[in-house]
Amino acid sequence: MDFLFNVLIWAGVVIFAIFIIGFMAAAKLNKRQDEDRASQSCAEPIREGEKPSNQNRN
Repeated sequence: MDFLFNVLIWAGVVIFAIFIIGFMAAAKLNKRQDEDRASQSCAEPIREGEKPSNQNRN
């Protein structure tokens, strides 16, 4: 019976660790995406009615 409890406890610890690692990875990915969006919004604004590829044409 003690062996069964040990197995269940360790299985719970492993599952908990997997969730924690997953949440940390998701938070890191979310932060990276937010930084990418912030750096893109700092670029020159697109003039209304024009495509970005047409901005440099005279």
